[in-house]
Order: sequence, then structure tokens, then C-alpha cells
Amino acid sequence: MTCVQGHQPPLLLPALVHRGFICLHCIAESVTNSTAFVTLRARALTEFLLALEDDVLFRNTLMQHHRHFLVAPLCEGSCNCCTDEALLVSMVDIILNMCRLAAADDEGPLLEEFIAHISLHLSSRTIRWHRSHRFSVSRRSL
Repeated sequence: MTCVQGHQPPLLLPALVHRGFICLHCIAESVTNSTAFVTLRARALTEFLLALEDDVLFRNTLMQHHRHFLVAPLCEGSCNCCTDEALLVSMVDIILNMCRLAAADDEGPLLEEFIAHISLHLSSRTIRWHRSHRFSVSRRSL
């Protein structure tokens, strides 16, 4: 069992909503690859967000075993690789949903981990600010 890109388990999580699997490695690559087509990145983020919200098996597997895996890619993608407002909003929605789920399960400081990664980007001055960042940050009250 592999994904289309040939990635092996354990990063293939069952997603009943999609009648298959979602590859966390492919999600991480699509989030951080600014040269990938926006439509492909948007589709991957949308499918991931739908599975996170609607698929109990996917959500439980992700949050119990792999919740830290996407912290760095989501922070990098939202800070440096995204100039499209809709993609940025999707990434922020995923971050907020994952933090809410971790807080609800009392599974530790996932929010603090996201804040630490974003602070690292801000302090290293590697972040490339775009209009979409300012709009999304103010809109989400972050």
C-alpha cells in the first residue's frame, strides 16, 4: 500500500470520507511547495480539512499518532510559501482545528508548538509578508 507518489505507511492515514487514504507526506509537500499549482494545493488542503472535520477515524489517528508531523510544514507554508489568500485561510483553518482538537482531548500544548514555530519565522526575518497574510491574520483575530 502506497500513495500515488510512492510514500509508505505509517504516514498514510485511513480516510473513510474519501474511501481511501490521505498521505501526510504529500500534504506536507503540497503545503510547502510554492511552485505547485494552486488548484492542486487547494484540493489537497480542502480534502485534508474535510477529513479532519468529518472523519472520526482519520481525526483520531492523526491526533493520537501524528499531530506534530504537520506543525512545521503548516507554519512554513503559511509564513513563506503562500501568496494565495484562499490557501492561507485554509492553512490557518487547519491549524486552528488541530489546536482545538488537541485542547479538547487535553493532549498537550499543540497551540504553543504552532506559536513557537511561527515566532521562529518572525524572529529570523525569513517570513515574506504579503497582503493576504495581513488580511488573514486580522480576519482570524490571531
